Amino acid sequence: MSAEFKSATLTAACSGCRVCCNFSANSELWQPRLLPNEKIVISMIPAGDIFFCSSFDREGGICRDYNIRPLDCRIYPALFHTSGEHYYLALDIKNCPWVADNLRQAEESSRKLFQELNLPKIKKILAAHRRIFTPYPEYFVKISGKFDFSLM
Repeated sequence: MSAEFKSATLTAACSGCRVCCNFSANSELWQPRLLPNEKIVISMIPAGDIFFCSSFDREGGICRDYNIRPLDCRIYPALFHTSGEHYYLALDIKNCPWVADNLRQAEESSRKLFQELNLPKIKKILAAHRRIFTPYPEYFVKISGKFDFSLM
């Protein structure tokens, strides 16, 4: 991971429920999008009715690749969201129990993260790799900030 993104995280707020590491479907919607310099391979592993991230150690309840996890994982419960030609940092208000229980704190943390990600050097990287933005259903997200890539 590039140095620009080392502090980009909301995981300090994590309650440890592991919702972000398991999925109800093997869907690209939730599979982390990688920046070109992120050299990790992530796939979904079936386990009954759910799928786990291939980096998730189910016995230990931890990420085996925590120190090199992708930016998409580092910022969760914040999400890179797109709608039409617009790009946002948003909060997952549907799946993350910590957000549901601490919405005001989550919103504040996400706004601070947006300010960090919106710095010119970092925003330039995000603008060049817009494929990491995902069109999540609107009822899943609460917008924290809109990126303006018009001059990039």
